[in-house]
Amino acid sequence: MIINIALLIIAISVALMALYLIPTLKQIQKTARTLEVSVEEINTRIKPILEETDKAIRDIQEVILTTKIEVERVGETVEGYRKIAERIHKLTGCLYEQVEMPLYQGINTVNAFKFGFTKFLGALINLKKEE
Repeated sequence: MIINIALLIIAISVALMALYLIPTLKQIQKTARTLEVSVEEINTRIKPILEETDKAIRDIQEVILTTKIEVERVGETVEGYRKIAERIHKLTGCLYEQVEMPLYQGINTVNAFKFGFTKFLGALINLKKEE
């Protein structure tokens, strides 16, 4: 008799537990369905974002490549201008040595001749006045 009562208590406990677990299992099932729908919705929404992100990454990579090419061109241009500046500097030095210095020397020679000739004429005029 005690065994029957114990089995009855166990059976009632299992039945009560089953009655308690049925709503819980239904809620878990409902939550799982909601989660599945949410994941599908997220996948649907994220696909265009990922496509746009991939496109943006490709565009950025293209801009970086173009920038590298342009930087190389600018470097080549700057190097060309540096070489031109060096040539101009050398040419200026050559012009100074070949044209300006001889011109100054010629002008100085003419000025010295003029000064000497003026003094000579002045001396002749003074001699003539003294006579």
